[in-house]
Amino acid sequence: MGRAVFETLGLFLAPFALLIDRPWTLPMPSGPAVASVLAIAAFSTALAFIVYFRILAGAGATNVLLVTLLVPATSVLLGALFLNERLLTRQLLGFALIAIGLAFIDGRLPRALFGGRNNPNPASGDSRLPIGQKSR
Repeated sequence: MGRAVFETLGLFLAPFALLIDRPWTLPMPSGPAVASVLAIAAFSTALAFIVYFRILAGAGATNVLLVTLLVPATSVLLGALFLNERLLTRQLLGFALIAIGLAFIDGRLPRALFGGRNNPNPASGDSRLPIGQKSR
């Protein structure tokens, strides 16, 4: 359903974007600029897919999804590093909350705090499989 909504919105909003932005009035980018954008997009996407599926195969789907929680923190840190943006106290507190959440979801913090006791699901041991091994 989400894809159809975005396609429909794109069809309806494209004429407005053309009228407002008038891209035909802008100078054409040079050949090297277009080639650079295409090369960066292709190689970055290919590298991201390779890394994503290696992590998926080795660590499991839950751990792959945990990486998405790091995107806001990474964006803020890169903005501070390269764009000289200020880091606020609330952002540092947000980083700490993200780190605690990641530790809980991953299971390391509860194991460290509770030593594996009081687990409502005793069969929930290490569910990760080595690469290439099939589940039963």
